[in-house]
Amino acid sequence: MSEIQSRYATVRQFAQEQSVFTEGSLRMLIFDERKNGLKKHGVITRVGRKILIDKAKFSEWVASKNSSKTGA
Repeated sequence: MSEIQSRYATVRQFAQEQSVFTEGSLRMLIFDERKNGLKKHGVITRVGRKILIDKAKFSEWVASKNSSKTGA
């Protein structure tokens, strides 16, 4: 598997790998990326019309959402 394939996933691939998130929920998060912090964390990469999710940065973003609620 190439570095790109191991690091990035399309919305559909990511939803299949991480069944906690549906394609629809991911697309809604991407739509609001400026409000929810995805953009700030650099989670989304666009190559032409293709939207790629950085898997590691997405995990960091999820963890930051949890720590911001607990005050850590």
